[in-house]
Formats: sequence, C-alpha cells, structure tokens
Amino acid sequence: MTDLTDTVRVPFAVKAVIFTFFLSAFATVGQITIIGKQVYDLTGSELHLGLLGLAEFLPVAVLAPFAGAAADRFDRRMVFGVAIAAISSGVMVSAFTVLFGGLLGLFGVRLFKAIKSLINGAERDAQDR
Repeated sequence: MTDLTDTVRVPFAVKAVIFTFFLSAFATVGQITIIGKQVYDLTGSELHLGLLGLAEFLPVAVLAPFAGAAADRFDRRMVFGVAIAAISSGVMVSAFTVLFGGLLGLFGVRLFKAIKSLINGAERDAQDR
C-alpha cells in the first residue's frame, strides 16, 4: 500500500502547459469583455453587441470545413503555431491601435473579431486532431 506522503511529481513542462492554457483562457475572457465594453461605449446599443457576436460566429460557420481540411493536409503543429502567431500579432496590432492611435472604429472592431474568429477556428481544428 502506498503512503499518503508519497507525492507524484509533475514535470515542469506539464506545469508550463497548464499555466499557459490558464493565461490564454484568462486573456480571451478579458478580451471578450473589453471589446464588448468598447463597442457599447462607441454605440450605446445592444444591437451592435449582437452584431459583434455575429461577426465572430459567421466566419467560423462558413470556413470551418476549410480550416479542418488545412489541419488535415498540413502538419497540425505548423497550423497551430501559425494560428497562435497570427492571433498574437493581431492582438498586438489591436493594442497599439487602441493605445497610440485612439479607438478602433466600429467597423475595425468587427473586422478584428471576425479575423480573430477565423484564426481561432483554425487553431481549434489543429489542436483537436
């Protein structure tokens, strides 16, 4: 029988992956909240919040089969890495635009969400396979 004092050692790489997934989920929730608040501050309309959701959903619904095919055809690690790099680049461009150039216009916010949604779809397909 094993003693309760015997502990299982979790490798550092596993801890790093879990921590990275936590940070990614935290950043995603923060981004959803901040962009929603930004759209509401720009427009004062709940309709535009709904249109923002549509701008995020529609590209995924239309292009999900193509993203799945890309994840099947190419090395999924490469697809995943390119998707993560594209998401990171898009977030950085969005952050610099907001910080140094004023707010993105409403069209820019919707376009950013639509592109990010497409890339997230490719990332999920590559991750799930």
